[in-house]
Amino acid sequence: MTLTNDAYVDQLKICDVDAHVLEPPDLWTSRMSKKWGDQVPHIVRINNRDTWYIGDTRVGTAVGGQAQAGWKAPYPNTPLYYEDAHPGAWKADERLAWMDENGIHSQVLYPNMISFHTARLLTLDPQLRLEIVQAYNDFLSDFCSAAPDRLIALTNLPWWDLEQSLAELERCYALGHRGLNFGWQFERAGLPPLRSDHWEPLLKMCQEMNVPVNFHTAFNESFEEDQGLVANAESFSTLDLAKISAQSMLANANCISELILGRLCERYPTLKFVSVESGIGYIPFLLDSLDWQWSTLSTHLDYPDMLLPSEYFRRQIYATFWFDPHVGAPAALYPDNFMFETDFPHSTCLAPAPNSSATGPRETISKNLGDLPADLVRKVLHENAAHVYNL
Repeated sequence: MTLTNDAYVDQLKICDVDAHVLEPPDLWTSRMSKKWGDQVPHIVRINNRDTWYIGDTRVGTAVGGQAQAGWKAPYPNTPLYYEDAHPGAWKADERLAWMDENGIHSQVLYPNMISFHTARLLTLDPQLRLEIVQAYNDFLSDFCSAAPDRLIALTNLPWWDLEQSLAELERCYALGHRGLNFGWQFERAGLPPLRSDHWEPLLKMCQEMNVPVNFHTAFNESFEEDQGLVANAESFSTLDLAKISAQSMLANANCISELILGRLCERYPTLKFVSVESGIGYIPFLLDSLDWQWSTLSTHLDYPDMLLPSEYFRRQIYATFWFDPHVGAPAALYPDNFMFETDFPHSTCLAPAPNSSATGPRETISKNLGDLPADLVRKVLHENAAHVYNL
């Protein structure tokens, strides 16, 4: 049976596994000790836009393309102030209203500033940066408490300190967080690579807790010296912005390859890994290529106890899609590994707006998944996410 009408989709509890929360302007100033002064992240209204600062250092626009859902004009015209942005970007009740309107049952939530500019924290006092991360995690717990079965929190860690990370993961797990937002190229920040024994206590803890480890494309961008795409988006032409945005998604091909050939899947066989905001169209070719090289380069002879790369992927790696028009073929090959997202409220999200070609979740699902078997639609819209995030 193929999906022939929207009524079937409306019966599903659609899981959106990648949406973002625009951090409220007083998130840190209201939750942290006044002793830190303006060293905590705070908003400065400068050059006609709300902008995040830590101390006297700019760390990126607060609204802009990070909250363009439903905006009246196409990019690079963006909301400049919080009051201009869609209130669902940063208010829980308004987020739930947007989800209801668009047929979304649950959302897995990623940060904006705290994720895209993580490396900036390394320049701060160690206690200060720990408290910044903890304050965000506490805020997210409060945000999700509005509907804990629908708003799904992911923990962010003080990853520069392993003992603090273990303690924070345990603390947030007790608060109801369902996963970990993490990086995979820590060597760019002067730490051991993910495949090293350094990270074993953390990854083992995740495996024992059944907590999925999520690799969002934004996290790795934060290691760039210029703080990446988001911090400087307004300085790019739309030509360059389109190129850089698309290429950043493909970077997660390197992450998937490292998870498999860095032997992380082998060492943590029941740990779930998720490639986030990176699409799925390239994945069958990537896995075919890895399998081919594995065989023709005689890797299978050197590592006879290891599985084929594609077998590790099928067993424990997942990936997300949103606008992708060609979902059918990849999903048919890996029906248990792909999940739906909206990227709300970013500039490339599934939120209709004047002068935008974007369509909403219902229309996008109908257009891109309409010819797929109903059981496959059910998997990618609900069942796979429910399995990964223990919903």
